[in-house]
Amino acid sequence: MDLAKVQGLVLSSKVDDWQRWEEVGWPSEGRHGDRATYRSDVALELHWGRVLNEHFVEPWTAHFANPTAHSFVVEATYGGSLVLQQVLVSVDGGRYALPLPRVYLPDPNSSETEYRVEHRPLIMARLVQGLGGWGGYDTDQGCRDAGFILDS
Repeated sequence: MDLAKVQGLVLSSKVDDWQRWEEVGWPSEGRHGDRATYRSDVALELHWGRVLNEHFVEPWTAHFANPTAHSFVVEATYGGSLVLQQVLVSVDGGRYALPLPRVYLPDPNSSETEYRVEHRPLIMARLVQGLGGWGGYDTDQGCRDAGFILDS
């Protein structure tokens, strides 16, 4: 299967298309803490939880009741080969998995900052939130709470 097809499978998949597995132990350096297998093709797996920045701080993380945040990586593999990689941010004490936004300055003469989210990172965050997030919390609400602007 070619790279574009495998990436398309991941990006068009739903939470129910995956079987989540509990990892034994706690994520350590270089190791993910969670994984899921695509039910229709077991060669396709998602791995997430390897922390990149344990003390992630941005102005938008203060919008949550618990401003504790960390960035982590999500990797999709097919037959052991890396086919997709995305950095996400766990915010509000782990309640939300959010995409890492791009910082945009609409007017260079102003201090106003916009945080914009592209489509692919949003899809990956929704998938990870659904597979391992807190019940009752969803990525779209977290993006609204953070003040993100969703690019179409």
